[in-house]
Amino acid sequence: MTTDKRFEIAILLSFVFMAALLLLFTPPNMDEFNHYHALACINYPNSWLHKYTESCDERLGLSLFGIIPWQRSYGYVGITYSILYYPLFLIWPHWISTKVLDLLLMMPGIYAAIKLLNVRLSIAILAMCCTFPILFYTFHNYGQLALQFSLLYVIPWLIYKTLLADSRSKWIKLNVLVAVLLAAGIESKIVFVYFVPSIIVLTLGACWHIRPNIFSLIYFLVIRLWPSFLLFAFLMYALFTADSPRLVWNGTEWIIKGTVPYYQALINFDINRGHKVSNLYLLYTLISNFWLNFYNAAGYYYGLKPMDLFFTGNWDWYGFLLSLPFWLCLIFLFIYYIRCRKRVENPIQLHILISVLVATAASLLAISYSSNAKWGHHILQPFFVFLGAMAMLLQFAWQNHRRIFYATATVLIVSQVACTIYVTSKRPIIHHDWQRMEALSYIKNHDLASRAIINHLSWGTYYISSLYGPKNQIILFQAPIADTVKLSKEYNKNIVYVICCSGNLPLLSETARSTYNMRLVYVGSGYAEWQIWTNADIDPENVKVITDGRVGMSPHNEYNKNKKARPPSFLPFDIPYNSQRLLPLVTPATQRIGYYNAITSRIRLLVSNTCPQDKYKNVRTWDRSPRIKVCNK
Repeated sequence: MTTDKRFEIAILLSFVFMAALLLLFTPPNMDEFNHYHALACINYPNSWLHKYTESCDERLGLSLFGIIPWQRSYGYVGITYSILYYPLFLIWPHWISTKVLDLLLMMPGIYAAIKLLNVRLSIAILAMCCTFPILFYTFHNYGQLALQFSLLYVIPWLIYKTLLADSRSKWIKLNVLVAVLLAAGIESKIVFVYFVPSIIVLTLGACWHIRPNIFSLIYFLVIRLWPSFLLFAFLMYALFTADSPRLVWNGTEWIIKGTVPYYQALINFDINRGHKVSNLYLLYTLISNFWLNFYNAAGYYYGLKPMDLFFTGNWDWYGFLLSLPFWLCLIFLFIYYIRCRKRVENPIQLHILISVLVATAASLLAISYSSNAKWGHHILQPFFVFLGAMAMLLQFAWQNHRRIFYATATVLIVSQVACTIYVTSKRPIIHHDWQRMEALSYIKNHDLASRAIINHLSWGTYYISSLYGPKNQIILFQAPIADTVKLSKEYNKNIVYVICCSGNLPLLSETARSTYNMRLVYVGSGYAEWQIWTNADIDPENVKVITDGRVGMSPHNEYNKNKKARPPSFLPFDIPYNSQRLLPLVTPATQRIGYYNAITSRIRLLVSNTCPQDKYKNVRTWDRSPRIKVCNK
């Protein structure tokens, strides 16, 4: 086997390893499923009953030209992701299948980048998939931009093919495809307009050798792409003039009052800030926090506020040190290219490299106008463009000096794998913790979704619960308790409340006495403290209970009082909490059951999404203390 083949295998294995870590040790974010909410609203007949926060009623419905019904997933998120996900949803209705969709959506972008930038497949995978921020947002993207990332390179490549089309039928088909993809990018999420400057610059760079004059090239583009412009304008007119009912809460129910245009708020695009220093300040803080510290790309999961890290002294030096080799390699490759470009036989195309760098600057400038750019999934868009330059520099090293390529690629792979291990060793904040999934598994395990109304009173579980379950399920989000009781009487169903102790527990515990004999049947014994309350009949021996005798309390309350005490395991099967962490490698939990059992059990949870029917008296805890059942008050 040649050295090149070994390196290609190493790149593929590093990608698989990083992806496995992110899937097994980083829980899904509820916002990832926001973009598939139209599918949840359409696929479940009772979804229209949810008229509260993130509703499925008429507030998100549209009427194109007053005739064609159209369902949004959110105020600025359309139905495109739901349509793309629907075939996979039918085959495998599980949250992991959304990750498969993201990978499938990234493949056209990687293929287009290979053709556009003239790089090898293994190098494109190394640059765009084995870079931690991009891989993290492919598998755990609370902003969901996989399609937009892919279109960054797909559209310029299709435009290039359109200019060179040798038949009229092919020319028309490519024009239609370009217009439809542009419209789909905007319909799926309006933030796609931030990508447009980069797409324009990349298109000019890719087509430069056809007409090496800016004015001649622009004229040629207009002549060859006029069908795309017309079709795109028509689709945008239909989209942005579509009416959506304006519903107003009158204290007892929602009423329709007037209409509002589609995407009224658009994208919080603040053109008036363009001349202010705050734009440069925003770019500086975002680059210093996200680009120089890859760990912060996942900081949303761990309660970090990246805008404050640099100036408050809360800098994550470990994450920075793991990110530093990436930039050192890139600087070295760029210097090597500048010094050797004129002395080699196969230099990379300079106009393509310049266009990628200019496209990155254009993206940064566009991002600076967004009031939502403080989070990573916006600032990572220009970073994704920038990775094209890295791929071209790696290709240059591969063509002209293999040892330099092997050395830099090895450093890149090791640093990115180490960054992934470092991030997945962290413990997510309460509303992102694995315990949410175990609470949903408990509901599924006891068949509560088909015989009860499930009201998610805390953020973190609603979108996932609304998408996966029996056809007759009724899922609510932050609905008033009185309305939930009313629906339960009307539809003759029990009630289930899913809450987090840090949120609405006091409200529910006070109200529980007057709502049907509500009982606490599930409480997490870890730090996250997710709880399930219900009045449904459940086998008492399968009720997960708390260790003190008080309603509304859990072991974590006692743990807070005594920080030296170890928290008991919250998993509803035999895995203590620390076993889902990779660092440190030796813990009391791993000494007790080992990582093999921890990983295999985690895989069982991911694949089945259900908890085993084991009796909870056999669940191990940190102190092996017995479980004490909670009596109804």
